[in-house]
Amino acid sequence: MTDFSRYCDEDLMKEIKAGNLIAFDSLYRKYNKKIYNLLKSSEDAENVLQDVFLNLWLN
Repeated sequence: MTDFSRYCDEDLMKEIKAGNLIAFDSLYRKYNKKIYNLLKSSEDAENVLQDVFLNLWLN
């Protein structure tokens, strides 16, 4: 299993485009706390994260 924690966003995106779910999870984990801290609302953060990462996976 590859450790994606040190990959830059561009490299993670390449892996995600290739269908790598572990890279997708790594990118999510990289940004989820930042989004929660930025929005100060769990509900808003969940909505934003869901929308962004669903679109990322589907496209």
